[in-house]
Amino acid sequence: MPPTPRLAPHVVQLLDQLRGKIRRYVALRGVALVVAFVAAVFWLLLAIDYWFELARPVRLGLLVVGGVATLYVAWNWLLSRLFVPLSDRSMAVLIERRYDRLGESLLTAIELENPPDDMSELGREMLAETYEVAARETQGIGLTNMFNRGPLRKAMLAASLLGGTIVGLGVIAPGLFRTGLARVLASSDAPWPRLTRLSLEGFDNGEAVVAKGGDLRVVARAALAGVVPDSVQILYRSADGQRDRKNMVREGNAKADVDEFQPFVHQFQGIQAPIEFDVRGGDARLRGLRIRVVDSPTIASVLYCEYPSYLGQSPREIPVTGSVPVPRGTKVTLRATANKPLVRAVVDWQTADGTNRSAELQPLGSSGDEQRRFDFVIDRLDDDVTLQFTLHDTDKIQNRDAIRVSLVAVPDTAPQVNVRLAGIGSAITPQARIPFSGEINDDYGVERAWIEYAVDQTPPAEQPFVGKLNRLTNITVGEVLEAPALKLKPGQKLQLGARAADAHAHPDQPAANVGQGDRFLLDVVTPEALRAILEARELSLRQRFETIIQEVTEQREAITKLDELPPVGADAVPADPAKKDDQAELERRRLRVERARQNSPKNAEETTGVARAFEEILAELVNNRIDSPELQTRLKGQIADPLNAIAQTRFPELDKRLTALTTALTGDDAARKTARLEVQTQYDLILAEFQQIKAKMLELETFNEALDILRGIITDQKQVTEETKKQNKGSVLKDL
Repeated sequence: MPPTPRLAPHVVQLLDQLRGKIRRYVALRGVALVVAFVAAVFWLLLAIDYWFELARPVRLGLLVVGGVATLYVAWNWLLSRLFVPLSDRSMAVLIERRYDRLGESLLTAIELENPPDDMSELGREMLAETYEVAARETQGIGLTNMFNRGPLRKAMLAASLLGGTIVGLGVIAPGLFRTGLARVLASSDAPWPRLTRLSLEGFDNGEAVVAKGGDLRVVARAALAGVVPDSVQILYRSADGQRDRKNMVREGNAKADVDEFQPFVHQFQGIQAPIEFDVRGGDARLRGLRIRVVDSPTIASVLYCEYPSYLGQSPREIPVTGSVPVPRGTKVTLRATANKPLVRAVVDWQTADGTNRSAELQPLGSSGDEQRRFDFVIDRLDDDVTLQFTLHDTDKIQNRDAIRVSLVAVPDTAPQVNVRLAGIGSAITPQARIPFSGEINDDYGVERAWIEYAVDQTPPAEQPFVGKLNRLTNITVGEVLEAPALKLKPGQKLQLGARAADAHAHPDQPAANVGQGDRFLLDVVTPEALRAILEARELSLRQRFETIIQEVTEQREAITKLDELPPVGADAVPADPAKKDDQAELERRRLRVERARQNSPKNAEETTGVARAFEEILAELVNNRIDSPELQTRLKGQIADPLNAIAQTRFPELDKRLTALTTALTGDDAARKTARLEVQTQYDLILAEFQQIKAKMLELETFNEALDILRGIITDQKQVTEETKKQNKGSVLKDL
């Protein structure tokens, strides 16, 4: 059996050369594509960051995405292709496609390189011939034209251009390259060097804080050392998603030899919610800026008052609302609680001499509720003061308007003495008792009260109030000064009144405050003279009472004459439509009844006044100790009490009947007449009782006239006695 044919060595070498060239092609193209992709990713990340000035976490995220994409490209275009197995058959197929003259001899030779052992002799001869043809035809074959070098050239060109630009950037602008590379690799936050350099005032870490409802002035500064843009824009986004952009206002024209920056200004007004915004000008970008909205600091406060000892009051807290009155001399501690943590509080005030004062207050603690509280102490409040508090919180916000607390230093005023004489007129008898009634009030209690009196020009004397006052703030007075103890004589004058003192003891005014009530000047008269005064008053009261009787009588007569007017209402004869007599007469009736209704309360009040005047006369008689059972019976039981009963019962009933008569005026004659008669009957009842009381007054007047006659007889007798004494004295002198 002939030996098995084998491939010629140069054929095997040809296949190995082709295999190596393919792998080198794939490697070169894959590496070029990866380099081009990495360079493209670098430029993309560089451009994005240059445009948007991304934060480091965002840049790091983009770098991770770019790295993952680069790995994918490297695997897909390099690694996965570089390690693909390249068989001899595949190489033979490539050569056969390029050189048609081989007639598939090379492919057949490779496929039958290991023939089976039972191959026939003829088959072996044919296989050997095939090997010879393959060996012969492959002589001088070149592999240079086996490859399409266009994709490789494109990949190499892309890698060269993109990579070259990076290298060129590093050569031409090494500082910019280093900054860009560091920012792309997220290893630095150094800002991009730009032609325009913008900065923002008051935005620490890109954030400014403003009180809710407040305004914020955003100032962007363009350095004159760079390119100053023609305009600067602010692009903002509110919390509700609303977007807008505004051109910032150029503020003046900066000069290079004077100024360092050109300011551009935008005013946010009435900010209620957080705002995010960017600032753009020229090639500069300031991004991720934010306005945080917080509550403005404010306080709720109370006053802890430690009162002067003389007031006798325990310390207590007073809520601060508006102007707070505080007793003069009080030690005041203002205890304030803020709505948020504070750094400090500044209080300003003006002293009594006009000096402006200021103090800085620190919170009571550095954390928790203690950081929201502070105290301000006034050792002794002697004058009015208005405190103005400016709060500085941990958000670096201060209240726009100072918080005002007005303290009014209220001096301890003298007691209010509202005391009058009860049952005493302008004259008294030597044996009178002088009652005082009324009340004494003081804010912090009465320490002492007394009746001060003086006879003629003698120095004033005092009679202390009976009982202990116990520092009461309200005292009901019921004191009596006994005239007999003063040993008064007719013809003298007694001046008296009530006084009271508190426990005031301020260092600037150690003396107590003394309150003075009304002063009264009384004439001391004999009992006969006082009776004469009271009798004259009785006569005046009777004349006043007679006037009331006359008015009530006239009102009765007016009501009685209502029936003398022509009839109106349901029973009236129809009147001429051209005339309005019925309506006129109805109005006249109404007018008469209305007058009576208006006069009735007035007459009742005047009647009560007369009764009260008679009661006062009786009280003066009693207090002067010149009364008698007969006088008490007449003045009270027969005059004052009946007058009060009429005013309290008869006149109210009269008012009801007059109201019913007003309603009956538009009814029929019977109803009107009935109502009129009821009113007339009530008038008759009042007048009858008035006449009875008047009779008692006349009886009293008759009694007084008798007293006047008796007083006249006594006076005449005294004159006769004096004349007799004079004549007797003259006779004795004549005899001598």
